[in-house]
Amino acid sequence: MLSADSVEELVKMVEDFNYQFVSDTTMTEAEKGLGTVIDFKG
Repeated sequence: MLSADSVEELVKMVEDFNYQFVSDTTMTEAEKGLGTVIDFKG
């Protein structure tokens, strides 16, 4: 939950949250090329 004292502060908080979310979930082309499934036989 977000709480802010002004509309401007709320907008800043939402923008910061969105930036963090996108930066955590976006993959570069090199990362996409590596794949996301790991098969391990021990």
